[in-house]
This record gives sequence, C-alpha cells and structure tokens, in this order.
Amino acid sequence: MNELYVIKLGSNCIVKDTEESEINDKLFTNLAIITKQILENGDKVAIVTSGAIAIGKSMLGIKEAKSV
Repeated sequence: MNELYVIKLGSNCIVKDTEESEINDKLFTNLAIITKQILENGDKVAIVTSGAIAIGKSMLGIKEAKSV
C-alpha cells in the first residue's frame, strides 16, 4: 500500500487538563498501538504536534505559563 498517514495532535488533546498540564497517557498508549498497526501494514506515519509547550510545562512541573 505504501500510504503516508499524518497525525496532528494539538495541545488540548495531549494533556488531560490544560490547567495542570498532565500528559494524556491513554492517548499516547492508543497512538502507539495504532502507529504499530500502520507500520506493520507497510505504511508510514508522521506525527506532528503543536503541544510542545504543554508537554514541557508538564515535565518541568509548571502549572501556569507566564506571559512575556
């Protein structure tokens, strides 16, 4: 088949709670399962996210982003 699937994840779906910036583990588990199935079929996957800030806040333990 050799299809390319592009999956775009926004900040609001990669974190469970935008106030707490807690990473949505269930989403990433499901994404890994789906990605594995696509790759096993011989297709390609590109995952794109606009959620770098949300994940970074979670990893650093920051509750609120400060405006500059």
